[in-house]
Amino acid sequence: MLKTDLPQLTAYRTTLAEAGKKLFLSWVLYSLGIVVAVILSYYLIPVPASGIMVALLLLLALFIPAIRNRLRPLWVQGVAKRAFAQQNSMLYLESSKPNYKKHFQPAVAKLGFFERNEQIVKGELGGLPFEMYAHTFRQLFARRYGRKVIQVYSVKLPKELPHIFMRNRQAGSKHLSSLPRHFDDDQRVSLEGNFDTFFTVYTHRRTITEALSLLSPNVMEALVRSNTKFDIEIIGTRLYLYSDNYLTTAHELDEALRSLINVAETFEHRLKSWRFVLPNNQHYPYLVSRPGFGTVALGHTYFNQAWLLIIWYTLYSALKITAKPELWPVKVGLVIFFDALMITVLLVLRRRYQLSKRNVGR
Repeated sequence: MLKTDLPQLTAYRTTLAEAGKKLFLSWVLYSLGIVVAVILSYYLIPVPASGIMVALLLLLALFIPAIRNRLRPLWVQGVAKRAFAQQNSMLYLESSKPNYKKHFQPAVAKLGFFERNEQIVKGELGGLPFEMYAHTFRQLFARRYGRKVIQVYSVKLPKELPHIFMRNRQAGSKHLSSLPRHFDDDQRVSLEGNFDTFFTVYTHRRTITEALSLLSPNVMEALVRSNTKFDIEIIGTRLYLYSDNYLTTAHELDEALRSLINVAETFEHRLKSWRFVLPNNQHYPYLVSRPGFGTVALGHTYFNQAWLLIIWYTLYSALKITAKPELWPVKVGLVIFFDALMITVLLVLRRRYQLSKRNVGR
């Protein structure tokens, strides 16, 4: 039986409000500093457009890490989490690079570039090892500029479980899902009752039987009752809850911790009479994401056409080089470089596509 005592949130609530006021004041002072600097430079520096130049320099100061971190809204949450960790005798870390085991990478891993776990709090929740952090990353062609943030809440379960991902579909959620992660449809499992209206469940082909036995009707009912707007993932001995809130209020943190401990308690009751055993010499069967549009297009659909394009480019370049033999050393080097680059990209995308389809049936 898990301990149902939740961590105290008094320090988090008060510190969040105070840090929010400090952030607002910092932006006001920074804006006033820009205005004053522009006015003074206009009168003191006898250079045309000097005010604009000074304003641009001050705006570029936002790219200095110390200033940028102090002025971004996520700083407020970091201050509040530090106070939360101190009040509940937990460990607080400012940031660290994600470090997951090869076959036990959660769904937040490798979602983009420059990944980082920030504002990490480690301790115990309900008697289980607990960890929460903000997973930040950047994505190409994202609608919103800046680092995308996924709030992660995790506990370590006493037994190893199959890889199961439950995507939240409740109408009351802000979004249908917290993660920009898409799994192959042939890993999707349909469960009895109306559970599919609340969650879309994914598991590996080889663990469908285990997943169905684990997600009994009582467990499904408890999951629907205890979880409102979080995606749930089980991988190995770890239970994860995901939220896409950029900033977490005290009420949202309380809701997340309650949901996490309720879901963990639900599975702990089930684990008393349940065991997951892998056959000898078999890797842990993990879920595989659906390959992206570029991987499918160049690695599969238009793979042959891309090869023909490379061949056509090489022949066309060869004809141009023969027309001007005096430039052939430079031109040949450029053609070889671009050919090697395009062939490498094409083969990498082909390999990624093949691995994504092959791993589904592992």
